[in-house]
Amino acid sequence: MTQARTHNGYTIMEIMMVMILLGALMTTTITSLNSGVNRGKNLEAENMLYAVFMAQQDYRRDNGGFTASVGDLDITIPTPMKHFTLVAIHNGGSVGCVTTSLGEFRSLDANPVYDLHVGTDGAVYCEVGDNCTHASCEKMGYWPYPIWPYEGPGGEGRMS
Repeated sequence: MTQARTHNGYTIMEIMMVMILLGALMTTTITSLNSGVNRGKNLEAENMLYAVFMAQQDYRRDNGGFTASVGDLDITIPTPMKHFTLVAIHNGGSVGCVTTSLGEFRSLDANPVYDLHVGTDGAVYCEVGDNCTHASCEKMGYWPYPIWPYEGPGGEGRMS
């Protein structure tokens, strides 16, 4: 006669499988949350880039070209911004690896620090130093370079 075995706990294999599944779930969740936080922070700069682009278009219509002075534009740039700072307003010339920059904002709390530009075509460009194909830009959804034309706040300027 065989005696029935009672179950007093979990085997080490069962515990290890649960730990592996929990680790994978946590990794996916944390990566997804970080991506969402970065996208939210970038909206601050994207909204200002769109405003710079529109103000530059108005200036060009009235004066025949772009300006490199924020004072010439009918725009108010809030200071301080929470996650970015205005680097410069450009007149459509080459800045770093961006060949047609109208304006540039730099991240304040990112590692590595990166710049977002708006070009004369309305596209949003990302660069780290003079590297326009940096992995940090790709992780934030700014890929491929150049980014397709930006269509305003919450628009098509970034991958979703």
